Amino acid sequence: MGSLSPIVSASSALGTVIPGLGAVTPILGAANQVVNAFNDPSKDDKKNLVASQQQALRQLQQTQAEQTRNLEETTALEREKLLAQAQADEADRLAALRRAVARQNVQFASQGISSTGGSSDAVLLGLFEESEEDRTERERLDNIRSKALDQELESTQRLNVLQRSQLAEQQRLERATSGLF
Repeated sequence: MGSLSPIVSASSALGTVIPGLGAVTPILGAANQVVNAFNDPSKDDKKNLVASQQQALRQLQQTQAEQTRNLEETTALEREKLLAQAQADEADRLAALRRAVARQNVQFASQGISSTGGSSDAVLLGLFEESEEDRTERERLDNIRSKALDQELESTQRLNVLQRSQLAEQQRLERATSGLF
């Protein structure tokens, strides 16, 4: 029996170690899962893909916001220039009308015609109407220019929405075809 005692003592030692290993095995399994989760390339790839897509969207939004701000500033300056030009044109129109009325009155006086009443009033009224037509036409053109500025801004905003939608769709397609999602 002396030769069996090492086997018996090893067997009894294993008997006490094996149940202890049973308790350690779930802990090792959980630790292995945690390590695999961090080392799983598909999860890293997913994270990297999502992060790069989010960054691309943020950059596009920032670029578009800056372009929109610049266009809004340019549009505001153009509107100020239109207003200043309209005011200058109106002042020029009134000055030209005064000169035309004065010139016509001088001409009436040189011909011995009274500047009030009858034909002279009709001539002066014609000058005023012609001047008003010029003003109306100028205002119509200014409104067209203003609408063009509005349309340019709206067009840029629509283009920005389209670009963001296209990027989002492209990114969704990229995620779907990558096999990561």
